[in-house]
Amino acid sequence: MSGRQMRERQRNGVLDFKQALQRCRTEVQESRMFADLTTHLEPHKERLTRIRCLALGKFHEEAPARWQLALLLELVDYLGHEVQCSLYDPAFTAEELSYVEQLGERWSVDEQSPWSTESSDKLLFFLPHAPLSLTESVVEAEQPRLWLANQLVQHTDRYTKAQLFEKYPLISKLVSYLDSGSKVGTASTDGFSAFVPKRSRRQRRNKAVYREPDIDYGSVKSYFTGCTVLTDFSGGELLRDKPWLNAFSDLALHRIELGVKQVERPADSI
Repeated sequence: MSGRQMRERQRNGVLDFKQALQRCRTEVQESRMFADLTTHLEPHKERLTRIRCLALGKFHEEAPARWQLALLLELVDYLGHEVQCSLYDPAFTAEELSYVEQLGERWSVDEQSPWSTESSDKLLFFLPHAPLSLTESVVEAEQPRLWLANQLVQHTDRYTKAQLFEKYPLISKLVSYLDSGSKVGTASTDGFSAFVPKRSRRQRRNKAVYREPDIDYGSVKSYFTGCTVLTDFSGGELLRDKPWLNAFSDLALHRIELGVKQVERPADSI
């Protein structure tokens, strides 16, 4: 392949990427999912001046990552063009790095957050499909307040409470807040107890019942005292059976609530 053919192929590739990305942006912008998200962000919009996006993926090559980039770009437009955006993913190639650089001086690629935790109330964190290990480390190091990522309860349901507490104590504590605020009673509301046959009662007594051990979540030092889900997009209904397929599966907007005093951590810059 000649040098001219290579340059032409590269130009066509850039054009194809931009066209595909624009189609994704249009779909996201016009979706009920985005309308729901901006509705729940509106009370926080005035103070949100920064976005920290991690685990975005290779958006030049992978369709899910391209959809996630489209959502990120729409969020930037929604919050205002003055918003600063810091991204990082070790999977980024030279193409991703070049694209981010072309977006302007308010965009940067940073393995460590460029901002102090004192400014975390100004940040929207966006971590599409981040592994739990990354989630745990970001919660510890960067102390997020608004967290757009996998719904924490659903993302951790493969672990028992004890396993989760042992491996990811901060996530475990956040999940405990979500569990305590979202339990739904299963008993009927008519004032009567459900009838259970004697045989079933005997079988239940004879079966070994696993009981989760008591967990001392108070032993986990943290900056937060609560966690709520602001929206899970109508239980995921607004995310399913859409052109983006599984790019936003289990996405939810969380609010992590601070304690009396936020733990301060140094940063290179604010």
